[in-house]
Amino acid sequence: MVSLFQKDGFWWLNYRYKGERYRVSTGTKDRKLAEKKRQEYEIKLFKDSNPVHDEPRAKRATIFDMFHRFLIHSEKSKAKTTWKTERVFLKIWQEFFSRKRIKYAEQINHSVIVDFQIETEITPRSFNNALTLLRTVFNRAIDWGMLDKNPTRGFKKIKVPKKLKYFTDDELEELWSAALPRQRVIIALGAYAGLRNAEMVNLKWRDIDFKN
Repeated sequence: MVSLFQKDGFWWLNYRYKGERYRVSTGTKDRKLAEKKRQEYEIKLFKDSNPVHDEPRAKRATIFDMFHRFLIHSEKSKAKTTWKTERVFLKIWQEFFSRKRIKYAEQINHSVIVDFQIETEITPRSFNNALTLLRTVFNRAIDWGMLDKNPTRGFKKIKVPKKLKYFTDDELEELWSAALPRQRVIIALGAYAGLRNAEMVNLKWRDIDFKN
């Protein structure tokens, strides 16, 4: 089934083919012309053919084309600091793709993403941010009709361990000095007995072994 939706004044087509979602611009703001295009796509899908593959393309979009358009859009719609961060990450991707002689998104696969992670030697958190941005760029490219499907789909982020903040001895001493007597009980249980918040709140006298 092909549905219509409007974006920036233009009508777009939305449909699925063999599990993949496609969003294609009709190139018109006229609802009647867009409806005609929708019907044409419905017929092709009924014949088990992906309509977008039958559309003529004047030029095959490169990854650089997508990056360039995305940064123009980002500069106009986002905070300056966000745009600068995205520009840095995309430059890293662009340099990596150039070394690998990768020009088109269709050349990107699971192995390429793994190589990026290893060769750039960035932290897991930075890798996740870079991957998220690349995925966003390709999703935008699909919206703009520059790409059929996202090659990063299905690639999972790295699990980043949470950083725990511990009090130093000096900080603990300062906290103890400033605390009320009732508060010191909580501080002592947390700092020296290692109890968690829920365990301290629910602690009963019967839970304490005074003998041992």
